[in-house]
Amino acid sequence: MDVHDPWAKPAVAERQHGPQLIHRPQGGSYNAILLAIEHRQFRELGSQGISAFDKPHSIVSGVKHILSVGDVDGRLSHNRKRTQG
Repeated sequence: MDVHDPWAKPAVAERQHGPQLIHRPQGGSYNAILLAIEHRQFRELGSQGISAFDKPHSIVSGVKHILSVGDVDGRLSHNRKRTQG
């Protein structure tokens, strides 16, 4: 699993969240791509730019709805019930 965030500082992200960040994803390398943040850089890539990183027959999914429904294989929702406490 590779994690890429163009805005995050690698040392801080690793200390706070765990995984090491990569500088740039490698083209044609991924079986699945999960878009979990809504940075301008990802929007500007669009579906064709993001697809340049995946392998044939891979899965592209998103949390933040950066790409249109027709450009992703699925969307994950973040609907957790809040508990009162």
